[in-house]
Amino acid sequence: MLPALVALVLAMQPERAAIPADNQNICGTVIELPCDASATLLTLLVQPGVSAKILASSPAEARQMRMDLSLAREERVCATGVLAQHQDAVTTATFVVSAAADVVPQAGGTGDWPTADVYTACDTGLRAGNVRTFSRPTYTKDAMKAQIQGAAWVQAIVGVTGQVERARLVKSLDAEHGLDDEALKTAKQWTFTPATRDGTPVRTQVMLELTFTLRK
Repeated sequence: MLPALVALVLAMQPERAAIPADNQNICGTVIELPCDASATLLTLLVQPGVSAKILASSPAEARQMRMDLSLAREERVCATGVLAQHQDAVTTATFVVSAAADVVPQAGGTGDWPTADVYTACDTGLRAGNVRTFSRPTYTKDAMKAQIQGAAWVQAIVGVTGQVERARLVKSLDAEHGLDDEALKTAKQWTFTPATRDGTPVRTQVMLELTFTLRK
């Protein structure tokens, strides 16, 4: 992806410049395919810590595009559209496309994130697990001095025992002062009651939000 667009997606200035209305191109790996009635088509991981929700103009158009595209998790795609919101300290970027033809599958994928026998909330018969134990992420001294606050998002695969098997950074908060590393380390310590499908424990993919808030 063009370095200029990475900069746009990562922009975290308190006062942002106006978002350009002309079309841009964004490429990445499909990490989420929602099955709800929202306008979200998919979530792309552009690079570790940089992601974007790809939106249609309405929930009805999103539903039709999902049927037309038939995308799969970990498939690599490029989308042409308008950057509607920058990634900031709290949430990911959003990127709006106008038609299914604006989302184009590409050859190859990351190849290192498992999808076989890994279920999501969209799979029929799945009963999601619940958080059993969790830790709060710890501030680093440098991040505390810089007064950084916000959330890092970590995607995890939870195994049949409820332990986190894999974790990756989806939305960065702070790479410079160590908060991203703290979020990943903390997410790997969470435990869950195992999800089940038709009564049998299964591996699931979940999204965790690790929040950093300074006490006043």
